[in-house]
Amino acid sequence: MRWGEPILPTSVTEITAEGPHYRGRSAVAMAKGGAAFENVAELLWSGMWFEEPICWQIVRIPTGIGALGRHLPLRERKDRLLDLFAMSALFLGMSRGTVAQQMQTAAPCEAARELIQVMAATMGYLTLAGRPEPMRAGESVAAALLRILGASHRGEDAEHALNAILVLLADHELTGSTFAARVAASAGTFMHGCITAALTTHSGLYIARIHDRVESFVASSRDPDEMLARLREAQRNGNTPAGFNHPLYPGGDPRAECLLEIAAKLAPKSRKVRQLIKFLDAAKAQLHVHPRVEMGAVAVCNALQLPPKTPSALFAISRTAGWVAHILEQRTAGFLVRPRAKYMTPEV
Repeated sequence: MRWGEPILPTSVTEITAEGPHYRGRSAVAMAKGGAAFENVAELLWSGMWFEEPICWQIVRIPTGIGALGRHLPLRERKDRLLDLFAMSALFLGMSRGTVAQQMQTAAPCEAARELIQVMAATMGYLTLAGRPEPMRAGESVAAALLRILGASHRGEDAEHALNAILVLLADHELTGSTFAARVAASAGTFMHGCITAALTTHSGLYIARIHDRVESFVASSRDPDEMLARLREAQRNGNTPAGFNHPLYPGGDPRAECLLEIAAKLAPKSRKVRQLIKFLDAAKAQLHVHPRVEMGAVAVCNALQLPPKTPSALFAISRTAGWVAHILEQRTAGFLVRPRAKYMTPEV
């Protein structure tokens, strides 16, 4: 269970040297081809692929959602946005009746679309306005997020870039948070409860917060030489900063390469992005380290001049699509996920 053999059969995602494949389709190829996040989410849930962009029906944000973060100071709302996502998921679930009622009458994909839209609206806490901002009729998730977050770039290229992040992060097989969702699903938990379990696991230091550490590393460095010196020093101490060397991609994370290419094309005049790419090229050549997808997501968000904490929040919104797919698959499997422990005699 430590990066070993798969412990659950799945038809949702396969990890290959070319990156993840969702239902047999390459996530990297879909991202490069400009696939919309909505299309990829529906593929994960149903196995069906639609060539034309899908536009979800816009839902009304429940009144109570806006009150969830009001008891927190604005700065804490930003730092605890993933917790607010989890609270929103549980709130939405509780509004749909008892667990038994939801299991009998649930429309899981409809509930997932609603939750993703609510999470997108909650991203408004990252802006100066500091309040949820609902999606508008006819907007895609990517277009809504660009508007809500006040992106410096709008239009087709910017939407392509944001969709690429959402598509590439939508699923990655059995991460800790996905496993938590499947355990909850196997125990007969309602959809929103499963996603809450996934979100609270996801929000820890070692999954979503990697994006925050990568952001901090990049933001706190003056130039590529300083970043390279810090990386070299960390290696001398036996460490590698967050954002490098994914265990499943020893030859380099294809998702990162895709996002870094997009960031470079999106903001050729951005000094910050140019410096980051120069540093990553030097790190690969001199120190033999490869950027992970988190580094690519941070680069794209920098190119779009999105607020701090955006990459980790986008990760949670995107991964919700994958969690739903795994929850549905686990329900169909019909068995309780219950690993065994290996008892170790205490040392005297």
